[in-house]
Amino acid sequence: MSSAFVSPITHGVLRDEGHQFVCEVSGARFPTLGGVPWLLPDARTVLAEWKHRSTALVAHYEQVVEVMKEVLKSSRLSPATRERIEGTRTTTIAHIEFLRDVLTPLKPQTKLQGDLASAFGYSVPTNQALQGYFPNLVRDWSSKNGENEASLAVLKTALGSHVPGATLILGSGGGRLAYDFHQTIQAKGVSTYVADINPILTYAAKRIFEGETLKVCEFPIAPKTLEAAKGAVRLCRAPAPARDGLHSIFAEAFALPFASGSLQTVVTPWLVDIVPHRFEEIVREINRVLKLGGAWLNTGSFNFRLESIVDRVSPEEGLELLTANGFSIAQSAHDKVPYLISELDAHERHEWLFSFRATKSSEAPRSQVAFRPDWLLDATKPVLAPPAWQIQFVSLESQAFVLSLIDGKRSIAELVPLVSQRYQMDQAEAADAVVGFLRRLYDESVFTRTT
Repeated sequence: MSSAFVSPITHGVLRDEGHQFVCEVSGARFPTLGGVPWLLPDARTVLAEWKHRSTALVAHYEQVVEVMKEVLKSSRLSPATRERIEGTRTTTIAHIEFLRDVLTPLKPQTKLQGDLASAFGYSVPTNQALQGYFPNLVRDWSSKNGENEASLAVLKTALGSHVPGATLILGSGGGRLAYDFHQTIQAKGVSTYVADINPILTYAAKRIFEGETLKVCEFPIAPKTLEAAKGAVRLCRAPAPARDGLHSIFAEAFALPFASGSLQTVVTPWLVDIVPHRFEEIVREINRVLKLGGAWLNTGSFNFRLESIVDRVSPEEGLELLTANGFSIAQSAHDKVPYLISELDAHERHEWLFSFRATKSSEAPRSQVAFRPDWLLDATKPVLAPPAWQIQFVSLESQAFVLSLIDGKRSIAELVPLVSQRYQMDQAEAADAVVGFLRRLYDESVFTRTT
């Protein structure tokens, strides 16, 4: 497998040393943990980030379990409420066991404890981790609602008569589409590379590829019944272990660890509008790694949320950018498919997927993404703070000052003059600021979802 990879920074050859890949040009090192190479430009930093996030996530759920334990001591709970909380607690404990197991390569219990990890910004938003992408794992490997079959059918149609050859599935998520592609479309003996940046999904999918059965918890957003509100433990397994040639890696879409012109096919399912750079940049990077005559198959939405309105491109604009950057459009279509439909959840939806097959007809200009500033990649260089940081500093400093005044004795009326004096604000303005900040803080503590 090592011969397929190059440095995502220099594109130099990588030497596989078992526990890491080493660039023969620059000496940069890319660790391999749990059998998965971390082939990202700043792999060491990203790995540290995910280790701390994992600690914060496990600590969060441990705290949730303890809170529910205390709540259950109350004699004022109705029978139904007690049943719901007891059931939810049991499912959450199972989820903690799953997280500890699947994240074993990252060793979630690090020196930076959960509360401190959260203070440094390492916490993983639970609405994203569970109610955004985590349900895809359950959907991919335990549901029988036709979603996987519908997604594969769209991909097969987009593929047409193109013969895949060496293929990269970029943004593989829970991994089922990649598995189905490798098992039913890819030729025997040909490699399929499965790349994502999420370690929970990547490590779980890899083990399922290898034939394991994982117990994965499902937490509905809008439970249909009391029983559904408890959540459920699902058995997630593949129909059969994956054939040889299915390889999992961590990789960034704008710095792919593949040599120029080394792949015959790239597949991007539900990816291009969630990465934090312009669509044209991913077009150019995919063009780089494809052979002439190779194909890019995309399927998903075009829901760009980039800062510039110019970069929030529509499907038609996307096709224009493809043709301007070395691709010819072989096929495009819109298909309606079911999405995250669960017997537990009252929320049910379909999505219109925009799919295309674009053939590489010429070379495109190289992507110019500034992946990270030099001072983040080289710890000896001075930190240059962007202008936006000063605004953030003022915001954080003022919030910290208000919090430092709260001692359980002072009222809001007593806080306001102190804030007014420190920041040269009139009393009314200071009162609005203090009350507004404390209201937001309180609402977040009360209404934040915990599952």
